[in-house]
Amino acid sequence: MDCSHWTVRRWITNGALPARKMPSGGLRIAVADLESIGEPVRPDKHAA
Repeated sequence: MDCSHWTVRRWITNGALPARKMPSGGLRIAVADLESIGEPVRPDKHAA
C-alpha cells in the first residue's frame, strides 16, 4: 500500500472503509475492501 496507517484509520472513522475490531483491540480489514477503494494490496504482504 502506498498510504500511511493514519490514512487507513481516517477512512475507517469516516465510514469509507469497513473494519472489524478484534478482541485484542486490533482492526481487521478485508483485502477486497481495500482494493475496492483503489488501494492495491501486494500479495506478498499478506501471504502466509
